[in-house]
Amino acid sequence: MQSPNPISLSSLTPSLLTALEVCSDESVYAPGYIQPHGILLMLQEPHLRILQISENVEQFFGISAEALLGQPLQRLFSGDQVQRLAGYLAQDNLELCNPFQLKTRRRVAQTDWQQKNQIFTGIMYRMIDGLILELEPQQSSNSIHSTQFYHRLQGAIANLRNATNLKNMAQTLARDVKRMTGFDRVMVYRFKADDSGVVIAEQKQRHLESYLGLHYMATDIPAPARKLFCRKLIRFIPDVNYTPIPLIPSNYPLTDTPLDLSNSVLRGVSHYHIEYLQNMGVAGSMTISLLNDKRLWGLIACHHSSPKLVDYETRKACEFLGQFASIELVHKQEQELHFYRTRVKRIQNELQQTLLQESNFIEQVLSRNTFQLLELVHAQGAAISLDGHLTLVG
Repeated sequence: MQSPNPISLSSLTPSLLTALEVCSDESVYAPGYIQPHGILLMLQEPHLRILQISENVEQFFGISAEALLGQPLQRLFSGDQVQRLAGYLAQDNLELCNPFQLKTRRRVAQTDWQQKNQIFTGIMYRMIDGLILELEPQQSSNSIHSTQFYHRLQGAIANLRNATNLKNMAQTLARDVKRMTGFDRVMVYRFKADDSGVVIAEQKQRHLESYLGLHYMATDIPAPARKLFCRKLIRFIPDVNYTPIPLIPSNYPLTDTPLDLSNSVLRGVSHYHIEYLQNMGVAGSMTISLLNDKRLWGLIACHHSSPKLVDYETRKACEFLGQFASIELVHKQEQELHFYRTRVKRIQNELQQTLLQESNFIEQVLSRNTFQLLELVHAQGAAISLDGHLTLVG
């Protein structure tokens, strides 16, 4: 989600609005670089030969990316670990194997040949022409036990089910995601029929300005980005001011085209989105999709004023919570819409009966039934214009 006022209103020319709306698929899906908090390898099955790799591999393994091209994965990890990964490839759904741990020994510094263990959280997924392996170094050994995640999710799900209305449910969702992740601000953002959006819930640090109730143009999120939010349910940017890490070689060798990073957790970010986040004073960001069937219903947007590294397990827990919340939010929305339609029909019938009895006194009938009239149009105030005469109600 972008800044509430990233551009001055006087500068919103037709050409600029067109530029905001136009966003190529390639710039979103295949930017040619990743974020630096992990390593990406494109492997060729069945021998797991390295065809493409992120340039920062040398930082973690002390071997240049160029020297690893064409080499087996065993150049980086032990034979037992590579054999274990090869066993995972027999699974129809690799997602069932993710995440997993890989260990290696690396140099502490360029000038220091002392080595120590480095543990990575790894995930794998298939592309049409190969297999992608992504590695994120574990920052500490104080990982949260799976049962703690279960209890956190159990509590969050119970809170959603106990919510009395859509507004309360969205606010509960924002609160629980903030508790799970520790972001400074968590918002629930809902799309309207014209693809514009509005912030319907917010949990934030007290000193921050509120964005609750702010509306955003449809151009805030270009069409290719919307498609990707439907396909990849979580987007994580731990450091907005990161230095992009290029892939070596720049194109995927088997097709000589930019590598599709649609499913990548490390995928680089459009510089337009980075600029918007910087304008908001955001240094770390995470976005979770909320879907209605296969359409984008809304987003959970998390912002932090300093870089914010969230571990893979917490991100997956938030993704699962987003999937559950999507079902509950859409169901609650349909309930409220049905209740509203029933109430509107009843009010229409009541007003119609009154008007039939007092057809010459339309203005007086509407004025006397102010509450019903405002509820009918879902407003706090209204203006009645009849025969050139204006009456204000509410």
